[in-house]
Amino acid sequence: HESAPAIPRDLVVREIALTPEIHARIHQVLELLPRCCESGVADRVDGLCLQLLIELLLRHGRHDPVPEENERIRKIASYLQMHFADALDFAAIARRFGYSLRSFYRHWEECHGVPPATYVARLRLDEAKRLLAESSFPVQTIGRRLGFRGSAYFVHFFRKHTGQTPLQYRKAALP
Repeated sequence: HESAPAIPRDLVVREIALTPEIHARIHQVLELLPRCCESGVADRVDGLCLQLLIELLLRHGRHDPVPEENERIRKIASYLQMHFADALDFAAIARRFGYSLRSFYRHWEECHGVPPATYVARLRLDEAKRLLAESSFPVQTIGRRLGFRGSAYFVHFFRKHTGQTPLQYRKAALP
């Protein structure tokens, strides 16, 4: 059993735009994964993943110089992207990254234009949409995985932000 590599504490996750090429490569990999044991398929998946990695590095790998204050906010955004399904204590997160809560909120909104709670809600909503479209997990399982206390609250949250129930969204997302 291999253990997952440790995630560096200073990792900065950046948002990327899924171009049609990147989306197509991801789709190709996902289609091939169930057949990985067939002859040559694993090599094809490796090749597609390499192409995807190269595309991401070339298109999105540039590191623009960022003021130190913004870099700390990016690190917090990375933290939130990796822990959005957890119960989050913004005061503790602010302290961990050297901010008072008030200062953290001010700098965050200058960089992102929305409060951190709204940012986390969008992350949860995007992941909910992805899981509904790409998995057969029951709605209550998806809600629980995304940190919602109950399936009724998850359904309410989802409908409020999309205008559809999770099941309506899933049906519309099916090919």
